[in-house]
Amino acid sequence: MRIIFLLLLVIACGFTFSNSFADEYPILVSVSTEDTPGNGDSFDNKISSNGKFVVFMSQASNLVENDRNHQQDIFVRDLINEKTYLVSVSSDGTQGAGESSNPSISGDGKRIVFATTNTFDSEDENEQVDIYLHELDSGITTWVSKPVQNFDDDGNEIEYEGGASWWPTISDDGDSVFFNGNPGSLGIDGIGNLIEYDVSSKSLSAVGLDVGNGWPGFDVSGNGKKIVFMSDDEMDSFPNSNRGDLFVYDVNSEELVWINEPIDEFNIPSQNNVVSIDYDGRYVAFRSTAPNLVENDENNDTSFFLHDLQTSETKLISITPDGEQFFANSSIDVSGNGEFVLFQSGRSMVVYDVELEKTIKLTDDGNSSSGIDFEGEFISFVTRDEHSQISVSTNPPPDEILRQQAEIEAEREADERELAALAEAESEREEAEREAEAEREEAEREQAISDAMAKREAERAAEAKRELEEKKSKIAAFVDKTKDPKYYVDRYNNEPKYKEWFHENYPYYDSIEQAVGLELTEKIPGWVKNIFGWYANDEVSEVELLNAIKYLINERILIVN
Repeated sequence: MRIIFLLLLVIACGFTFSNSFADEYPILVSVSTEDTPGNGDSFDNKISSNGKFVVFMSQASNLVENDRNHQQDIFVRDLINEKTYLVSVSSDGTQGAGESSNPSISGDGKRIVFATTNTFDSEDENEQVDIYLHELDSGITTWVSKPVQNFDDDGNEIEYEGGASWWPTISDDGDSVFFNGNPGSLGIDGIGNLIEYDVSSKSLSAVGLDVGNGWPGFDVSGNGKKIVFMSDDEMDSFPNSNRGDLFVYDVNSEELVWINEPIDEFNIPSQNNVVSIDYDGRYVAFRSTAPNLVENDENNDTSFFLHDLQTSETKLISITPDGEQFFANSSIDVSGNGEFVLFQSGRSMVVYDVELEKTIKLTDDGNSSSGIDFEGEFISFVTRDEHSQISVSTNPPPDEILRQQAEIEAEREADERELAALAEAESEREEAEREAEAEREEAEREQAISDAMAKREAERAAEAKRELEEKKSKIAAFVDKTKDPKYYVDRYNNEPKYKEWFHENYPYYDSIEQAVGLELTEKIPGWVKNIFGWYANDEVSEVELLNAIKYLINERILIVN
């Protein structure tokens, strides 16, 4: 019901949305202070972390007054005050005759660095591409890639050629600038081609990394503690790596992490570039042609990936909201908080929600260059009209329906997973109960059978014993009662064959005496023999007679059936 209400609200309001910056989104950024759209192409834009400023390159000549060089310049748009500034100028505001490119903006939007062929410093005579820093509030422009001042043993100043420098990036706090350069040509010691400029001390130092010269070959986390870069050479500490692979360098520990490491033993040479890292240095987004970084990369083409340095997990993220993998041919940018990744799918700008693990479509129009603010609330991107223009929109769109749909879908999937897990657990519990009941019944059945067999065996043994005792209690059939029983005892003792015959035919008797009845008589004590006579003469009581009978039974002299 909430979704239907929002849809109706959006339709009724004509997709308008208000906040402190503007009444409607997307808004055009590549405009003059008077809101006149640029009359030339604008591109390579980045939005400040606070979402208040957008820096971009433009070939337009009508964004500020007196733009007469007919070259590509660097501009900043103040989204709150709706003003446009030309920043690729000298400290006195003079515009150069050459072009400027590759802008980068600090988190507060007050410092901008860029590469230029212009000379904005009187000492800049190297006729090379140099890096400059422009302070938006003061208007001061500083030559960043300026060779340091050194002297030889005779006290003469050493002149350095100050070779070309490229791809500047400024830290989020605006205190450090990183760029490609040659340490030797800048008069600094060290190896590698990545240079760091300290804004406060205006000093240069070599980071000690060889980064690739491709666009862009490196990026620095907002806190300045980690650098992701494309290696310009094979890394000795990673013998299976190739030139052009991606690594993250920890500035404090000086440790390296291989980002595009394959999941198998085959490290196929691949193109890896367009890198972006979040403020804390946890998430790295990049583009790669490698086919074996994840299991589900099936398009055999260039794809976008997101690497989590905390879990060492790499995910394929160039997947449409419909689940289709697409060719990655645009720039990519991670929000400072690491929650969103902005890139292009076809002609649409999409954002990958790191928590939801879903790609959400933001706009139907967009181009290769884009940027996202720290919180992931605003995005800047290139649109195409008569000229390429820079626009800013919200993330998610004003109505937030796409975001809510993604959340609802994620909740639905989570509910389904939970229900499936509960059903599976219930099924497993029932199956376990059935198995336990079957085992219990089987045990009871086996016990019953065992008890029955034991009982039967006991009964058989008792019966056999009873029969044996009964046989023992009777005088053997061969005895002639007219003869003296001792006759048979004498034959047994004196005739071996007779003895053998007796044991063969009457094995259940314990002795010949038992068989002929002598043993019973001998076992009966005299007092028992006499008691019957005494009882007949009323000389003993009935109780005494019964005790005598019990004695005979207990001593198994008398067998009672």
